[in-house]
Amino acid sequence: MRLRSQSVVPLLQQLERRGHSGAALLERLGLPPALASTLDAELEVSALRGLAEAAAALSGDEEIGVHAAEHLERGRYGLLEYATLNAPTLEQSLKLLVRFSALINRAVRYQFERDGREGRISQHARGKPGALGRQLDDFNLIALLQMGRAMLQRRWVPTRVWLAHPRPSAFAELQRVVGDAPITFGAESTGLALPLELLDAKLPGADPALLALIHHHAVEQLQRLPPDTSAAEAAAHELERSLLQGGAPQLPTLARAMRLSPRTLQRRLAAEDTDFKGVLGTVREALARRLLATGTAQVTELAFILGYADVSAFVRAFKRWTGLPPGEYARQMAPQAKQRGVR
Repeated sequence: MRLRSQSVVPLLQQLERRGHSGAALLERLGLPPALASTLDAELEVSALRGLAEAAAALSGDEEIGVHAAEHLERGRYGLLEYATLNAPTLEQSLKLLVRFSALINRAVRYQFERDGREGRISQHARGKPGALGRQLDDFNLIALLQMGRAMLQRRWVPTRVWLAHPRPSAFAELQRVVGDAPITFGAESTGLALPLELLDAKLPGADPALLALIHHHAVEQLQRLPPDTSAAEAAAHELERSLLQGGAPQLPTLARAMRLSPRTLQRRLAAEDTDFKGVLGTVREALARRLLATGTAQVTELAFILGYADVSAFVRAFKRWTGLPPGEYARQMAPQAKQRGVR
């Protein structure tokens, strides 16, 4: 999976601040030198994650993703950013972010929700939770937070934040930038929650006439984008539906449901650097996280729903995904589910 990201230049700039050569790191990793000046880089997720982790290791800065996003120049997100800065309120700004996010990255999906308690903006990278790794998750969260602060032209603190990567041994810099908001790790997505009064706050720099022009142009650009459904996504959707309906996770059954031959499906998945086993693992992990976090199913039920031969096989797989036993994961996610109003 290829990912468009605005993180490469800020990461390399942070590396330079630490006295190391960004160009030398790109050469060592076999990446094009032009990436050092490409504002909107497109790379395979594995290459982008590897670059971020190598930058952290070389610089000795375990929180380089936080620092790179903290120094991110405004205006880097083009039409999307200018639209959000000119919306009437913060809530409408976040809704524009969700609507037009495909203009900057189609491999990361944004979601906005509001209930009687809070508003929530989250981003989920295609593939299993945590696929981007610590540095990119941190970068994306802080970039989102800093953009929200720029919208209101003041520093505000979210009520809570969550990240998809596992809990690190130390995250003092992340906490410093976020403020005193509680932080949850190992979540299904990366995002933040904010109080309702912030959502209703008017953006001081909003220009309705400019927003109308930007909105029109952004809609036109969205309409020019090519179709965005991959074979892996279609297979994952069908597999999830089948598992929840009690179906068996088998390649021939999946191919038949997708009106393809097993060989054709295998070929299309291979072209996207995955296979049936990889898609099944991603779906199982996402379903397990969601159903445990919401209290929808118990461990024994989940093992059956997900098609495991026995409970112990499911428990081993879940610990491999998250580093936690299913029961412990459910206990840690319970407060977050309660805050979302899930019973």
